[in-house]
Amino acid sequence: MKVPDYRQESYWRKIGLNISRQHLNNWGLKSTEYYFKPMYDLLKTKLLTQPVLHADETYYRVLESETAKTYYWVFLFGRHDKHGITPYHHNPHRSGQVALDFLGAYAGFLHCDMWQAYQRLPEATLVGCWAHVRRKFFEAVPQNASDKSIAKQGWKYCTRMFRLEKEWEHLSSEERYQTRQEQLKPLMEDFFDWCRRLARLQTRPCNQLCLKTSGNL
Repeated sequence: MKVPDYRQESYWRKIGLNISRQHLNNWGLKSTEYYFKPMYDLLKTKLLTQPVLHADETYYRVLESETAKTYYWVFLFGRHDKHGITPYHHNPHRSGQVALDFLGAYAGFLHCDMWQAYQRLPEATLVGCWAHVRRKFFEAVPQNASDKSIAKQGWKYCTRMFRLEKEWEHLSSEERYQTRQEQLKPLMEDFFDWCRRLARLQTRPCNQLCLKTSGNL
């Protein structure tokens, strides 16, 4: 399986069999589709019954070309689910139609980066990604920034939230929910109060930073 098709083609030719690399490639695709597509479809069906899903997509450059991009979409269970499923979906596009074709009328909570493609889903409840929010703050922190830096303050808020979540990894879902209500909720309310105070300042840097980060929530 690790031997490239062009090498296999030359090996077969040496023993008198004129099998082209196109045929070899097609045989591989057809056998994979025949044996594994039913399993993939079953896993996808199971995936869409879950109350909470995560989704993301990233591009892959084909043949090291600057222009030929293709996209891999990933959909998965929550990290605390006992039996996780993580199907990958390949598509040349990053449009909302791809998300719609794959997830259809999925009506649970979808944890994503709020990319506009997911806005096309008619029934799903979109849940923003705090990792993206923290990254936007981190990217905006100036070099040698003081603690008064707005971006650094926002990054610290998010980092405190992540540290708390890390401490609660061992808890059950019910225990984690209760602990979040007691400890995380006040911190998040403080964070959003801070964001609203920044918005009232109506300065260009503050507004731009708030727009970038809030777009992921």
